[in-house]
Amino acid sequence: MKKILTLLFAFLAVCCGAYAQTATNDFYDDAETITLPGATSIEVTGEISNPGTVQFSTLPVRSVIVRRPC
Repeated sequence: MKKILTLLFAFLAVCCGAYAQTATNDFYDDAETITLPGATSIEVTGEISNPGTVQFSTLPVRSVIVRRPC
């Protein structure tokens, strides 16, 4: 009986984990990238050479992760 309950709990844990990971911004996920709500720009200030506003829409989108050996 304990074996059956252990297998049932393991199966439920795997199913719940798979369901929770269906819509993520994980780089290794096969699903489409999700646009998260929030700010569309930030203001960069301080002791830097080029202060100003950065628009997120102008930044390049990197959809493929490449490992480079050191």
